[in-house]
Amino acid sequence: FDILFLRSLEASAFALELMRFLGLARLLRCVRLVNLIRPLSVLTQACLVNIRSVAWSLLVLLVMTYCGAITMVMLVDADSRADEDEQVQHYWGHLGSAMLVLAQMISFDRMKNRIEELAALRWYYMVICLLLVAFASLTVLNLVVGMMV
Repeated sequence: FDILFLRSLEASAFALELMRFLGLARLLRCVRLVNLIRPLSVLTQACLVNIRSVAWSLLVLLVMTYCGAITMVMLVDADSRADEDEQVQHYWGHLGSAMLVLAQMISFDRMKNRIEELAALRWYYMVICLLLVAFASLTVLNLVVGMMV
């Protein structure tokens, strides 16, 4: 019985390797298709050229979000009224959650709720966040336009 089991494992391992090879062959066929269709080839080459610029832009966006999160955490931590508000502490009390909230605000996800919470504390908290979101949104828009051109 053990011999049959071991042989079936060897056969299944061979079948798995064969399936991987066939999948790789299918992928190579797609690569050949990209080279045959000229506009698709140009678009693929343009994306590969822009990867470096996109990576640097995303790094700048990450640093902006990090600096903005540090600023907001420090402001909220120093504000005595923020200690009473549980929701503000939940979203702006720690660096990780503040970075996540700022990333959501940059993509305009639930931005209104977070802005209203900050405006209830101090008006300039709202201004700081809106400036960061505006600048980061312009960065993302510039990135998208740069990829298209």
